[in-house]
Amino acid sequence: TTDLKEFFIDGTRLKAGDEIKVITKYKNSIIGILIGAIKKENSILLVTHSNKVLRLKIDNILQLKIISKYGKFFTKIG
Repeated sequence: TTDLKEFFIDGTRLKAGDEIKVITKYKNSIIGILIGAIKKENSILLVTHSNKVLRLKIDNILQLKIISKYGKFFTKIG
């Protein structure tokens, strides 16, 4: 289980529920919904669109981009 629901990675504020795109050191591109972080393992958990839960070490992340923030879908337009 995760112990952090809101945290920073390289100055980017992340929150559980954010949809992110991660590029690893091995040039793998992964898109998924952030579940949270495990501080003692220095890793994050995310669920992909194919319903796989992945644990990624922070050290293996080359680039990270927020696709959509949690709750943005629910904001009222206008």
